[in-house]
Amino acid sequence: MRQAEERRQAEVRQFDLRQKEIDLQMKEFDANVRTRELEVKETELRCQVNIEELKAKVKLASTSADNSRSGYSLGHLPEVSLMRFGGDALEFNEFWDNFSSLVDSRSDLDDIQKFHYLKGQLFGKAADKVSGIRVCGDNYKIVVDLLKEEFGSSQLIITKLYDEIRTLRPASQKPCDIHQFYSDLEIKLRLIENQGSNLDQDILKLTIFSKLAVDTQKELVKLYGSSVNVGHIRSQINKELSEARVLRTFIPHNSEPRKLSNLTPDNSAPFQNPSSGSLYTNKLLINNTNIPDTNNPDNRTSSYLCTYCDGSHYSDSCTKYSNLTDRKERIRIMDPVHLTHIRKPICAHTTER
Repeated sequence: MRQAEERRQAEVRQFDLRQKEIDLQMKEFDANVRTRELEVKETELRCQVNIEELKAKVKLASTSADNSRSGYSLGHLPEVSLMRFGGDALEFNEFWDNFSSLVDSRSDLDDIQKFHYLKGQLFGKAADKVSGIRVCGDNYKIVVDLLKEEFGSSQLIITKLYDEIRTLRPASQKPCDIHQFYSDLEIKLRLIENQGSNLDQDILKLTIFSKLAVDTQKELVKLYGSSVNVGHIRSQINKELSEARVLRTFIPHNSEPRKLSNLTPDNSAPFQNPSSGSLYTNKLLINNTNIPDTNNPDNRTSSYLCTYCDGSHYSDSCTKYSNLTDRKERIRIMDPVHLTHIRKPICAHTTER
């Protein structure tokens, strides 16, 4: 019995060992299965990534082909030329923006290459400023800082703009020249404003106000009295510029003044309704009393007669009586007999005499 019991216990131990081996093999098998599953998932993910990359490459190739057919390729825009700079402070910011975008910001160029490009674009005072500095990579940043300090200072730009406003004036008192003056003035004021400077200064207000046309000055005083400021002035001149742009849509630039030779025998200009295509300008305001006799050699050169001084020019161009007050006074003291012979001009806006 004892031997049988020992044999049975030995069999049980063998069975337990065998069971443990089987359990261990099952665990290894499960681990292998999980590993295979992870490898499959990783392979699927990699394949998906590759597919997306291939799609992106196909799309990029298609875009490049379309761009090539339209005249340029991706990353190769139309060529932009480097600007040159001679020392004008008002041009420095534009020059540096151009140079920075085309050269200074490029990572494929080293500093010595950028230095060579920079020196090649300088002339005049700007070139003289850096002429004594040796061309090497270490000096590139020094040169850039020198140019910015010398020509890119906001205060320097503001001072130069103030000087230009001080010397700015219309070429003549003709409306087109006054409007051009107003446009130039507004541009300079915007440039000063862009530098962060306060425009509401008495010296600037007085300087600008003194340059305005008399009618503009009167309108400003009428609207704002003694509290006129730069903002009021800008608002008024922009209003006048806007009105001038509207008028130009009705009155072409190449509108020619009507000459006395176009008058009818009864000494009056033939009336035409503006709706028929004939447009009037203030150049038509001429006096055609005493039409020159073209058969008289002394009168052949006198095609236009001024209402106010009888000179050979348009009445609105009379320099002897150049403003409205003088012209009213001149008409007031004229001989009544002379006044009865003055044909009233046609108004450019109402087409009435």
